[in-house]
Amino acid sequence: MTSTLSSLNRAVAAYTATRPRQGKYYIPTEIDDLTFMRVEAPSRPDHSLYRPSLCVSVQGGKQAAIGRAILDYSAGQYLVVGLDVPVVGRVTRASPAEPYLGLKLALDLAILFEVAQVVDIPAEMPEVELASFVGQPDARLTETLLRIVELLETPRAIPVLYPAIVRELYFRLLCGPSGPAFTRLALPNGHASRISKAIKLMKARFPAPIRIDNLADAAGMSPSTFHTHFKSVTGMTPISYYKHLRLLEARRILMNEPFESAGSVAYQVGYESPSQFSRDYVRWFGIPPGQEAAAARRSVA
Repeated sequence: MTSTLSSLNRAVAAYTATRPRQGKYYIPTEIDDLTFMRVEAPSRPDHSLYRPSLCVSVQGGKQAAIGRAILDYSAGQYLVVGLDVPVVGRVTRASPAEPYLGLKLALDLAILFEVAQVVDIPAEMPEVELASFVGQPDARLTETLLRIVELLETPRAIPVLYPAIVRELYFRLLCGPSGPAFTRLALPNGHASRISKAIKLMKARFPAPIRIDNLADAAGMSPSTFHTHFKSVTGMTPISYYKHLRLLEARRILMNEPFESAGSVAYQVGYESPSQFSRDYVRWFGIPPGQEAAAARRSVA
């Protein structure tokens, strides 16, 4: 482990040792965009909707399933999620002696594009397929991440220094080994950016039924081209993506309002058939919605 990665390890370990968790795994920080993970054993799959993020394994290993793609990343590697996309994540290497330590930093693709224009990486490049990938940070990128984490030692410095450091971080990402992939994510007329407009429309109209024609119009594509590129960059079809949105929202309701019936939740998230909702829920989460609601009720009793 390099000295800079060792320093980042120590900083994340010290911060997370005594901080309260939000949910099972995540530890929020004074920087709104920055979240830590500290997990002391391999974990069960965790289903969530990621926003565009840079996820760095500082110690241990993790796996992310995005559509049918399985992306593994270990200490000293990062995962980039370039769109709002459902992710099934699980910690694969962790122990009480060496817990999994990770950080997740939200990416602002508009700022990434501004920096890309200054860096002047050529825009005429083959399009990225899946808008998520694993990369290896170089020493300068790791140093920049360390300085972001060290800002937590002086919270009053965050609003002054963080905006400049995060722009430096984007510069390092764009100039690093994965620079062309980051540039493609930031291009306003690239496939990933255009698909993100359709995703915003899905979320804005949720849980109403969707029309592929409307989504394709939002992305500025024909319906057939839209379907092809949506599957390419997200790893799933538009219908499958929308189904996952519904199921994640249903689970959120069941976890936070456990006295809601599964049938009631099914209708709230746009299902017309509670039985179909239950089948989809089991297929995605591995447990019937009624059982999850019962477990949530027991936890608050």
